[in-house]
Amino acid sequence: MQNDIKRVIAYSTCSQLGYMFVALGIGAYGAAIFHLFTHAFFKALLFLGAGSVIHAVSGEQDMRSMGGLRKVIPTTYWMMIIGTIALTGVGVPLTVIGTAVFFSKDAVIESAFAVTHSPAAGFAFTMLLVAALMTSFYSWRLIFMTFHGRPRASTDVMEHAHESPLVMLIPLFVLAFGALFAGVVFKEYFYGHEFAQFWKGALFLLPDNIVLEEFHNVPKWVKFSPFVAMVIGFLLAWWMYIRSPSLPGEIARSQAGLYAFLLNNGTLTNSMIFCLCVPQRRLVTSCGNRVMAA
Repeated sequence: MQNDIKRVIAYSTCSQLGYMFVALGIGAYGAAIFHLFTHAFFKALLFLGAGSVIHAVSGEQDMRSMGGLRKVIPTTYWMMIIGTIALTGVGVPLTVIGTAVFFSKDAVIESAFAVTHSPAAGFAFTMLLVAALMTSFYSWRLIFMTFHGRPRASTDVMEHAHESPLVMLIPLFVLAFGALFAGVVFKEYFYGHEFAQFWKGALFLLPDNIVLEEFHNVPKWVKFSPFVAMVIGFLLAWWMYIRSPSLPGEIARSQAGLYAFLLNNGTLTNSMIFCLCVPQRRLVTSCGNRVMAA
C-alpha cells in the first residue's frame, strides 16, 4: 500500500515479473519474452510520466499531496492514462483490439489454463487473475489520487504547477505508441505463425511443447476472465477514491495493524527476506558445499 508515485510503479514490476516466470514455468517461452517486450513500453512510459508529474509539483512524490492535476498537466495526464490502460491490459476479448499487454498478459493467463498436465498450473491461473485484479486496482488508484479529486498540495505548489517541456513529453509520445500498438504488430512473432521463422534456433522448443498452440483453444470464459478481473479492479478503485474518497481512511483506521504492515515497506521487505531469501541462500550454500565435496 504505497503512496509514493514512483514506488507504486516500481512495485508493479514485481507482479509483471511474476507473469513472466509463470510463463517460463509452463513452457510458454514466447509469451514470457513477449510480455517482457511489451512491459518495456508501458513501464518506461509510466516512470517518465511520473517524472513529469513530480516535475510539475515541485518535486513532490507523495500522491496524498497531489490531486486535481488533470487540467493542470493534461498532456501528462493522458500519457499516464495510456500507460495505465496498457499496464492493465485493456482490450476486447476474442478480437485483435487491445493494448500491447492485452496480447502478452492474456497469452500467459490462457496458457496457464491450457496446461493440463500440472496441478500447479491451475493454481497459477487463479493467482494470475488475482494479480490482474490487483494490478487494475492499484494502477487506477494512482490515477485517481494523482489527477482527480480536489487539490491536496499547498496553494503555492498548485500556483506553480505546470506542464513539462516538449523535451520531456516527446519520449512519452513515442512510448505511448508502443504501449498501444506493439502487441497487435508483433504478436505473430512471439506465439503466432511467424514464431519458428523469427526465432529459428534462438528459442528451441521440444516437439511435445505445444502450450502456445493450445492456449488459442481455451474456453471463451477463460478469455473473458482477465477482462472481468480488470473491470472489477477499476470499479473498486473508482468506488474507493472517486465515489467514496473517505472510505480508504475509514478502512485504514479500522484495520490499523494491517494498514501499518502494508505501509511499512521495511517490515514487509524484512519478512520476505526472512521467509524466502534466507532459506534459499542456505539451500544453495548446502548444495554448493556438497558439490565441492564430491
